[in-house]
This record gives sequence, structure tokens and C-alpha cells, in this order.
Amino acid sequence: MSSALRAQSVTLPAGITSTIQLSEADAGAIKTFVDASTPDLSGSDPTKVHNAMDALRSPFSTTNIRSMSISFRHRYSDALMPTLQGMITPALLADASSDLPVRALSVAGELGTDDAADLLVAQIDAQRADVRYQAAYGLRRTFYMVNNNTITPIMTDTKVASLIKAIGARAATETDPLVLDGLIRALDEAGKSDAARPQVVRVLGGAISTNFKSKHPSAQPAEAAALVRAALAMRGMLSDPAAIPASDVRIGAEMAGQLAAYAARAVNDKVVSAGGNQELRRALADLATASQNAVLVAYSKLNIGQQAPKAAPLGDTLRTGTVANDAQFVVDVGSFVNDVLAKAPYNFPASSFQLK
Repeated sequence: MSSALRAQSVTLPAGITSTIQLSEADAGAIKTFVDASTPDLSGSDPTKVHNAMDALRSPFSTTNIRSMSISFRHRYSDALMPTLQGMITPALLADASSDLPVRALSVAGELGTDDAADLLVAQIDAQRADVRYQAAYGLRRTFYMVNNNTITPIMTDTKVASLIKAIGARAATETDPLVLDGLIRALDEAGKSDAARPQVVRVLGGAISTNFKSKHPSAQPAEAAALVRAALAMRGMLSDPAAIPASDVRIGAEMAGQLAAYAARAVNDKVVSAGGNQELRRALADLATASQNAVLVAYSKLNIGQQAPKAAPLGDTLRTGTVANDAQFVVDVGSFVNDVLAKAPYNFPASSFQLK
């Protein structure tokens, strides 16, 4: 029997994913299920590879993960990890034509175990952008698993915090916009946890500010689009009624202010101009709007019961695409810095937001 047919014929016993105390027979069934697909996972036939990945990820459906037992998750991970580790070697990572590391990381993201998370986080600094992206996506899935298991915690808060810290360190230096977007998505997912949210606000805010506070904007819309996601994620976390330390809220607001300044630099640098790249203009206008809103939401969180100061809507001005309104946009960002960010409760130095 071919490996593909063998994999199709092997199934897990009903109810095993939620079984709290697994027997030796259960452990054997898990290993048999995993072993039926792992040969094709590292094979060269695209159809068999696809089927193997689907089979290995199949126990982690949305329905299953909510009730999945720790015992099953760990047994499954233990059976699969040696194969995944063997697909991420220095030689394979150095071979740009090999997608074995990407395949392994794609499956690892479903496991939600410390070992799998360690495998993923080790690759967010990989030389290859495709590997970094898949590692970021896998960590996003890991946080999803952590946030959506309703039976018992699958990962300690300390472990989650270490992953968030590592992602932030990478986001502070990442230059590939698609990888950056993946890192931001991972942090956004982590921030859906009440326990992790303050750290995510602090880490995301600090990382993006560090990376972009003086960087000259890219002419590629993908970078601005990734930053829009960061601003929207920050606004969402700051909008949550759960308490966040004031010092962390300020870090989030500073990030948003830096992104508004980034959009102003794009105009001053002529990266975007009247009649130019409309996709880029839309992304920068969305960035200006999302950043401004995040600053104002942070203001309300720091000043409960007080209305945020009125300010000219930044994105609307930039969206029009005229020479006069582009100039006005830069003026409006400067006013927003001076009238909101440089005053209480923020009191940031206006000079820290570079418009040119």
C-alpha cells in the first residue's frame, strides 16, 4: 500500500483529542496516525505533501481545540516533533530552494506546545524571509490555540510572555513588510488575552516606535499596510475595558504618534505625490486615520470620563490627493503633535516626532 493510501486509511479513535488520561493504546494510535503522514510531509510530490499537511493538522479543528486535552496535545507533539526538527536543519535553511523548513513550521504552529513554540520562535530571526514569515504565522496560530482552549491552560503565562518578548525584538528590526505584518498579526492575537494584553501593548508599541520613528517610508504599499495593522491592533487593545497600566498606554500612544509622523514623512519625502501611487496613498491615509484614532482612544483611557481633544481628521485630508491638501496634511500632523501628543497626559517632546 502506498504511503498516501496508508495515511488515508489511518484515523484517530473517536474522542481521543479530548481524553484527559491517555492509555498506552491511545498513545500508540496517535503515533500510528502521525507516522502514516510524516514520510509524505518531507516528500517531493506536491499532492502528497498537501495531503500530509492536511492530515497532520486535521485534529486541530476549531471544534476540537476548544476541548482538546493537554495529554493529547503533548503526545501528538512528542510523536511529530522529531520529524519537524529534522526538516529544519542548517543545511536546509541555507538552501533557498528547499521549502521543508516552511512545511515543518506550518505544522508546528498547530501544536500549541512549548517544544513547538521553541521551534517556531527560533526561526523568526532566520535569514530567509519565507522562513521568518512562516514562523511568525505559526506563533500567531500558537497564540490562537492558547486563547481558545477552554479546558485547561496549554501554556504558562511565563512562556507566553517570553514568546511575545521575542516577537517584539524581531519586529523592532524587521525590514521585510510581509514578515513584519506576520509579526504584528501574531502580537495582535496574543493581545486578545486579558493576561497578555498589557505586555503586548508595551512590546508592540516599543518595537514599532523603535523601527519606524526615523525611518524613511517605503514606496511599497505593503509596509504602510503592515503599519495600519499595528495601529488598528493598538486601537483595539486600548479600546478594551480591561485595565492597562498608564505607562503601557503611553507607549501605545507614542507608537501611534510615530506612525502619523511616518505618513507625514512620506509626503515630505515625495514618496507619495498628487497623481502618484493611489494604493500607497490609500494605505498612508488609512494609517493616518488609524494612528490618530489610537492616540485619541489612549487619551480617553488615561482620562476616564474626559473627551479627547478635537483634531483635524488626518486621513481625510491625505486621501484627497491634491498638492494643497498634501501640504495641509503635514501641517495638520504637526498640529496634532503639538496640541495632543506634546500636552498632558502625554507630554511627549514634539521634536521626537520627525515630520521630515
